[in-house]
Amino acid sequence: MISLGCRNQFSVGIAFQVYMDLCEVQAMQDVQYLYSHELDLLYLVGKTGRESQSASRTEIFLPLSTVSEITPAWIRKVQDTLCTDQDKKGITLAMKDHDSTVVYYRMTQGLVPPDSPGTAHKKKQCDEQKHFVDMELRRMRHKLLEKALKAASSDQVRKHTSNEEEMSNCGSTIAAVAEEQVNTENVGDQAHVKSEAAKDSREDKHA
Repeated sequence: MISLGCRNQFSVGIAFQVYMDLCEVQAMQDVQYLYSHELDLLYLVGKTGRESQSASRTEIFLPLSTVSEITPAWIRKVQDTLCTDQDKKGITLAMKDHDSTVVYYRMTQGLVPPDSPGTAHKKKQCDEQKHFVDMELRRMRHKLLEKALKAASSDQVRKHTSNEEEMSNCGSTIAAVAEEQVNTENVGDQAHVKSEAAKDSREDKHA
């Protein structure tokens, strides 16, 4: 690696450990280490071993330390410089920790720069306002539901009371009609008795 032109011993050590991890742990094929004079960067390329030779794709790995300083602008510059496929500018950051653990992060084209503090503050305010409106709507919906249930319960009570009153009035009417009919029958019976008595009296006189 030093013969390629890299003079940074720290970068060479990280690149070598990532190279061993790709070969022994990740089972990558045709792993090679290269050096970009323009970027002053050691990087590795390899093919995935799980796919057929025709379907396997070449991956670009950037061996970096967990304390390395990277920016979105630097990543875009690396993509533009190293990626020959302009439609798929994909690179993988191989982050090596101090305990020799290597974690891989794949970066693809379309990185969006972070929002400015002002924009982030406005978005936060909008999210908080939306959350407040949602909570108020839920609270009002709960109150309206309670009122609707109470109104429905009151209507049922009024209907039940009205039905009882109607049944009571109907019973009173039926009782009054029955009483009137009984009185009419009694009057008729009394008149019939009087008529019979008068008839008997006339017959006695003629006799």
